[in-house]
Amino acid sequence: MKAKKTTMKIVKRIGGKSGLKKTAAAPDCGGNMEKLIKSGILEIFVIENKASWDHQEWLRLCEEISNSEFYPVDFDQVGLLLENKKTAYLEPRNAVIA
Repeated sequence: MKAKKTTMKIVKRIGGKSGLKKTAAAPDCGGNMEKLIKSGILEIFVIENKASWDHQEWLRLCEEISNSEFYPVDFDQVGLLLENKKTAYLEPRNAVIA
Protein backbone atom coordinates (compact mmCIF):
# COMPACT_ATOMS: atom_id res chain seq x y z
CA MET A 1 0.00 0.00 0.00
CA LYS A 2 1.40 3.39 -1.00
CA ALA A 3 1.72 6.08 1.63
CA LYS A 4 -0.17 9.27 0.88
CA LYS A 5 2.24 11.96 -0.27
CA THR A 6 2.14 15.27 1.51
CA THR A 7 4.06 18.49 1.26
CA MET A 8 4.83 21.09 3.85
CA LYS A 9 3.71 24.63 3.14
CA ILE A 10 4.80 27.69 5.09
CA VAL A 11 1.76 29.70 6.03
CA LYS A 12 1.42 33.03 7.75
CA ARG A 13 -1.07 32.83 10.55
CA ILE A 14 -3.24 35.60 11.91
CA GLY A 15 -1.11 37.67 14.24
CA GLY A 16 1.94 37.47 11.99
CA LYS A 17 3.25 34.12 13.22
CA SER A 18 4.54 31.74 10.57
CA GLY A 19 4.23 28.01 10.75
CA LEU A 20 4.16 24.84 8.72
CA LYS A 21 0.99 23.34 7.38
CA LYS A 22 0.71 19.85 5.97
CA THR A 23 -1.05 19.82 2.61
CA ALA A 24 -1.86 17.10 0.12
CA ALA A 25 0.64 16.82 -2.71
CA ALA A 26 -0.38 16.77 -6.35
CA PRO A 27 -1.66 13.33 -7.28
CA ASP A 28 0.78 10.82 -8.77
CA CYS A 29 -0.80 10.80 -12.19
CA GLY A 30 1.67 8.55 -13.96
CA GLY A 31 0.63 8.24 -17.57
CA ASN A 32 -3.00 9.14 -16.92
CA MET A 33 -2.69 12.63 -18.38
CA GLU A 34 -1.19 11.24 -21.58
CA LYS A 35 -3.98 8.65 -21.80
CA LEU A 36 -6.59 11.36 -21.25
CA ILE A 37 -5.07 13.50 -24.01
CA LYS A 38 -5.04 10.57 -26.46
CA SER A 39 -8.63 9.61 -25.61
CA GLY A 40 -10.14 12.67 -27.31
CA ILE A 41 -12.45 13.35 -24.34
CA LEU A 42 -11.30 16.96 -24.07
CA GLU A 43 -11.84 17.67 -27.77
CA ILE A 44 -15.30 16.09 -27.60
CA PHE A 45 -16.14 18.25 -24.57
CA VAL A 46 -15.06 21.43 -26.40
CA ILE A 47 -16.99 20.51 -29.56
CA GLU A 48 -20.16 19.44 -27.73
CA ASN A 49 -20.13 22.69 -25.76
CA LYS A 50 -19.17 24.83 -28.78
CA ALA A 51 -16.16 26.11 -26.81
CA SER A 52 -18.41 27.68 -24.18
CA TRP A 53 -19.18 26.01 -20.86
CA ASP A 54 -20.09 27.03 -17.35
CA HIS A 55 -18.76 25.81 -14.02
CA GLN A 56 -21.40 23.07 -13.71
CA GLU A 57 -20.37 21.59 -17.05
CA TRP A 58 -16.71 21.72 -15.95
CA LEU A 59 -17.63 19.89 -12.73
CA ARG A 60 -19.48 17.23 -14.73
CA LEU A 61 -16.38 16.70 -16.87
CA CYS A 62 -14.23 16.43 -13.73
CA GLU A 63 -16.64 13.85 -12.29
CA GLU A 64 -16.59 11.87 -15.54
CA ILE A 65 -12.79 11.83 -15.49
CA SER A 66 -12.73 10.96 -11.77
CA ASN A 67 -14.87 7.89 -12.47
CA SER A 68 -12.73 6.75 -15.39
CA GLU A 69 -9.48 4.90 -15.95
CA PHE A 70 -7.75 8.30 -16.35
CA TYR A 71 -7.98 9.11 -12.63
CA PRO A 72 -6.00 10.27 -10.70
CA VAL A 73 -5.14 13.28 -12.81
CA ASP A 74 -4.12 16.87 -12.08
CA PHE A 75 -7.28 18.87 -12.79
CA ASP A 76 -5.32 22.14 -12.97
CA GLN A 77 -3.46 20.65 -15.93
CA VAL A 78 -6.71 19.35 -17.41
CA GLY A 79 -8.12 22.88 -17.22
CA LEU A 80 -5.09 24.32 -19.00
CA LEU A 81 -5.32 21.68 -21.72
CA LEU A 82 -9.02 22.35 -22.11
CA GLU A 83 -8.38 26.07 -22.59
CA ASN A 84 -5.76 25.24 -25.24
CA LYS A 85 -8.25 22.95 -27.02
CA LYS A 86 -10.83 25.74 -26.84
CA THR A 87 -8.40 28.22 -28.43
CA ALA A 88 -7.56 25.74 -31.20
CA TYR A 89 -11.28 25.13 -31.82
CA LEU A 90 -12.00 28.85 -32.12
CA GLU A 91 -8.88 29.74 -34.14
CA PRO A 92 -10.17 28.82 -37.63
CA ARG A 93 -13.28 30.92 -36.98
CA ASN A 94 -11.13 33.95 -36.19
CA ALA A 95 -8.89 33.62 -39.25
CA VAL A 96 -9.11 36.41 -41.79
CA ILE A 97 -9.76 35.21 -45.33
CA ALA A 98 -7.72 37.25 -47.81
